[in-house]
Amino acid sequence: MARTGKRSPGVILTGRQWVGLPVLYGIPILALTGVLGPGRGGFVLRMAAVYVLVLACFRVIGKRELGEMSPVEIVTLIFVPQLFRNAIMHSDQTLLSGIVAAFTLFALVFTSSLLAYHVPAARRLLLPGPSVLVRDGEPDERVLDRERVTRDDILASARKVGLATLEEVRCATLEDDGQISIVPSARAPFVPTVDR
Repeated sequence: MARTGKRSPGVILTGRQWVGLPVLYGIPILALTGVLGPGRGGFVLRMAAVYVLVLACFRVIGKRELGEMSPVEIVTLIFVPQLFRNAIMHSDQTLLSGIVAAFTLFALVFTSSLLAYHVPAARRLLLPGPSVLVRDGEPDERVLDRERVTRDDILASARKVGLATLEEVRCATLEDDGQISIVPSARAPFVPTVDR
């Protein structure tokens, strides 16, 4: 039977996931139903709201900034959980409350990755997608401005693959992770790169 190139709609899990996912999703569900005590269901809802808010903020910031974080941005990212800690926990400092919040966060991350993999509309919403910066040696100024990428940024990535000018670049793409990938043109000289 010929393959059509389409992905199967099912979810394939590892053995650890079959064991761990019921616990990962079970803790937040038990909290929502009140089994783990009064008020703990609120942790799940507040954590979900903060997760969506932070995810939306990262989408607004842009993929370039996430791919090459400065020390200030990394410190900001570290402090984001502290900003929302009291709002999520409502001053409940028990270990069980921390576990509920952590399991909720990990369940949301796993669910987001599943949605991004299986639902094209969710992928477009959750992941920024690549942007072509240069085609056949010609930078797309509109895309460069939108993504806040300079010609020097592209040249720095081009030098890593042995190219000296933009004319030697057939295609430069800003990937989902904020890195710039380079495809040399056919007329570019081949220069092997050596990692030291």
